[in-house]
Parts: sequence; C-alpha cells; structure tokens
Amino acid sequence: MSFFQKADWVGFYVTSLLAFAVYLFTLSPENDLNFSGIFATSAMYLGVSNPPAYPVWTVYSFLFVKLLPIFNIAWRVGVATAFASALTCGLIALMVSRIGLLAAENTHAFTALSAKEQTAFRIVCGAVAGLGLGLDGCYWNMAVVANQWNFNVFLFALTLCLLSRWFFAPEQKRYLYLAALMQGLILSDSQALFPTALALPFLVALGNPNLGRQIFFLLTLSFWSFMALNDHFYWFEFGSSNSTEMSTHNFELGVTMLVMLVWIILWAVTRKFFSEWKTTILCVCLLLAGISTYFLLSIFSMADPPMNWGYPRTVEGFFHVAGRGQYGKSGYVENLQDLLIQWTIYGKIAKAEFGIVYLAAALIPLFFLHKMPLLVRKWILGLVTVWFLISQLMLMALNLSPDKSTYELNELFFSATHFVLALLAGCGFMLAGVRCVCLFRAHPAGNEIRA
Repeated sequence: MSFFQKADWVGFYVTSLLAFAVYLFTLSPENDLNFSGIFATSAMYLGVSNPPAYPVWTVYSFLFVKLLPIFNIAWRVGVATAFASALTCGLIALMVSRIGLLAAENTHAFTALSAKEQTAFRIVCGAVAGLGLGLDGCYWNMAVVANQWNFNVFLFALTLCLLSRWFFAPEQKRYLYLAALMQGLILSDSQALFPTALALPFLVALGNPNLGRQIFFLLTLSFWSFMALNDHFYWFEFGSSNSTEMSTHNFELGVTMLVMLVWIILWAVTRKFFSEWKTTILCVCLLLAGISTYFLLSIFSMADPPMNWGYPRTVEGFFHVAGRGQYGKSGYVENLQDLLIQWTIYGKIAKAEFGIVYLAAALIPLFFLHKMPLLVRKWILGLVTVWFLISQLMLMALNLSPDKSTYELNELFFSATHFVLALLAGCGFMLAGVRCVCLFRAHPAGNEIRA
C-alpha cells in the first residue's frame, strides 16, 4: 500500500495550483532592481552568475527559457521560480495531510469524524499550511521574480519529504538514497543552506540510530580534517587581533565538538560501530554525485565566456567562486548577548512575515506528543531539532545588526526555516481543528445550530 494516499495527493495538487495561480497573477513582468537581471542572463546563456553561481538552478531555469515560447526572458525565469515555489507549498500540504493523519488518527476526536470529514480536514489543513508559507512575506517576494533562492528551498523541501517518506518505512531505502542525492544538489547550489547538512542527520538518527551513528562519525572525521587542513586545529581562541578570524575559528570548532558529542552518544546507545556501512557508503556516494554538479560551472565558463561573474574554468577561479570570493567574510556571533539579539530579530521577522497564528499553531503538536504514536513523536521532535539547528546556524553566520534595513535584506534566508514551521503548524491545525469540531458538536448550542 502506498504511503501517500489519494487525499494527500489531492491536497498537493490543489495547494500547488492555488499558489501557482497567485504567483502568476503577481509575477514581475520585467527584471527588478536586485539581481534578477544577472539571474535571467545566466539562465538564458547557461552562464556563471554571481558567486557561488548556482549551477543546478541555472540548468533548471534554462529549461524554462527554452520551453516557454512567450514573453521576455525575465518573465520566463520568473515562471520557473514561481513553479518551484508552488511545488514547495504542495509538498507541505502532502506531508501535513499524511503525517497529520498519523498524529491524530488514534485520538477520539478524529475517529468521531466521518470518512469524508477526515479527508476534508486533511486537505484543508494541508492547504492552509502550504499557503501559509506561500504567502509568507519572506517567500512570496522571491517567488515572483527571477531568483534562485526559492528553488533552493524547493530542493530542501523535496529532501525533507523523501527523508520523511523513508522515516515511516525504513526498509524502503530508495527514498533515503534519493534524499542523499537531493542534499548533494543543495550543497552544490546554495551555501546559505549548508546548515541543512548538519540538521537533517538528526532526523536520520531518530529514524535509525545505527545509521545516524555512522553519519555522525563521518561528519566528525570531515570536520576535524577540515580544521586540520586549514590550520584551525586548536581549542577556542580568545584575544586575537583579528576578531572575524577568531569568531570563525570558534564557530567551526564549536560545530565540530557538537557533532563529535552526538556521535559518542549514539555510539554509547547503540553499542555498535560499522553495522550500517553499506547504506552509509551509498548515501555518501550519492551525496558526492549531487555536489559534483558544481563542476558544471567550469563547462559553462568555457562554453560561454562573456557571461562570467566569476572565472571557474581555472583551479584558482573555481575555488574563488565556490568560496564567494567577491564578498567579505562573515563575522560570526561571539557571545550569548549577541545571540539573543539575533533570536529577537528572527522572532520579529517570523511574527511579521509568517504570522502569529501560524507560530502559535506550530507549538500545538508539542502539547500532544504523549498521545501520538512513537514514530510520529520522533518525527515531530526531529522536525523541531531541524528547525532549531538551521535557524541557530543561520543566525550565527549572518550575525544581523538590529537596524531594519539589514534584516530586510537578509530575511529571505529564513523562509527555509518557515517551511519547517509550516509543517508543524499544519499538524497543529489538524490536531486543534478536530477537537474544536468535537467540542462544538457536544455543546447543546452546536446541536441547535445544526438542527
């Protein structure tokens, strides 16, 4: 029996079509004043845009440029962005409809509903959650212009969907392998979503602790090797004359220590070491296959020399583009006070763009954890962990200043975390909604109204 049912796919198609209709109606007819001119040109010629150049997105948007025979190039690339954005909303509806059912199906309130009412609840809650992200101010603005960010969020959404599919049927490892490939494409196309490579293994570890142990072991080796090769192989540094370099070293070492601690804990819990080595090796190979698409930039650069914002055809130029060499280095958050300021900024952005109602709904599943099946409970906790880690690492890397103009320029990066909040909010709407219906029916006034 298929995991996703007919009602789930109905919710996916309805939500995707509604979001796509909104985006087409509000689509920018020309280039905007940001980077859409660069992106449209690189999509048209398969060129190298501004670092890190986004090779996967360039190929994806190039297909729309060639397949859509109407209007100008900027509009066609905008349609490509809108299409990926709409599919992301649909994936939220798909997951909320199915996993929300698993979370609520054992409750008395849900079983009291008829089959048609249950289906309606699943579709409506999924659509409300999906459109919650779709009309999010951080997300909508980028969905109607030639821009790569929402496509990267779509890759993240697809990765999390595949990983969730494997989570509830661990014996079907093809979904895990596809998720590893998608994660590689994310790392190839978006440096801003690097935190997902650290956050998603926590969800894997909750689904399969043995596999999670192997993944965190490899992450530990990778991070320590990176520290050693870059001469960062020492304990936390304080008092350096270069504060940016000091904060970078401390951030890298802190992440490395966290990964190693998780590996040690999983090792102690499972009391095994190489039990999942075949699955791990195949996942790593597929991850590297996805990352290897970054070498397309060298081909683009040689095939179309005029369109180069970087110069990735040489070794030095390749790593210059990969490292966003045209931009200055970030100064990571250095103390708890600054970190609290970052979370305050995040809260303001989430409240203004995602909405207080959705934020409140995202908390509801946490209050019903004890009534959920064990696997659903683990998935919810894993989702919360993924949200927290991505948000935390992004905030520490961006290190936003409190002025309004700064966080308005960077708020788009948080739409990836709002995607996770939308999943939690959708499950929250379902859990709260069925209980409200039961209370309404049990109340005498409700009976009079129905009569």
